[in-house]
Amino acid sequence: MSEEEELTPETVEGAVRALRRIYLRRRLEEAQLGLQRPGLPLEERQALLHEKVRLKRALMDPGLGEKAS
Repeated sequence: MSEEEELTPETVEGAVRALRRIYLRRRLEEAQLGLQRPGLPLEERQALLHEKVRLKRALMDPGLGEKAS
């Protein structure tokens, strides 16, 4: 978004979707890094695997995509 761009509900919604994608990707990366830790307890590994699946599904949500013009 640039300063000259008109602030409409659509541009705000698009910006929020973009921020959500960034947040979900960052969380996914953190979960993947956590799974690489040696000596990770089984319960924690399972929790990270579930979180990883949840985040991947959230990223595949078509609601996060840009609206077609």
